[in-house]
Amino acid sequence: MQHRFYNAQGDYKNYWWVKPELPGRDSAIINLSVAKKYKKYQELKASVWFWYRGHMARKDIGSREKLLLYGICERYRGKSLSCTDSLSYFEKFLGMNRRTISKALNTLVDKEIVWLAVEGEEPVALKRLPKKRVVKHILLVGLNATLSENLNREKAK
Repeated sequence: MQHRFYNAQGDYKNYWWVKPELPGRDSAIINLSVAKKYKKYQELKASVWFWYRGHMARKDIGSREKLLLYGICERYRGKSLSCTDSLSYFEKFLGMNRRTISKALNTLVDKEIVWLAVEGEEPVALKRLPKKRVVKHILLVGLNATLSENLNREKAK
């Protein structure tokens, strides 16, 4: 039985942040051709961790934000190229108060390290968590550049 952690078929129609356009470094949009080149979940996950390590030296975010980033990267899904876990999950996973996690997520959004997105074909990004229940995704800003660089590095070998 194959787990559904990875989108091996490359069907991203409900994920508006996976597009054929080339995004900039300050965007959480993932290029469709780059996404389809990652055939193995392990390679994608290695790039996510590479992206994470690049943010650990930042002085403008605190330890709670770094811990939440760790949790987001740990729970990153290849199926949607995002993290879909709830704040209550992170509360249990990280052993932190829900309010602390909410503040950390708001800081990460304000510093444009992550985006909050709503699933669907139409682009809907949020600055704060919605009050009503929607399928929200946490997107990593600049991940497309990391994915592309890692692909180019592999080609050069």
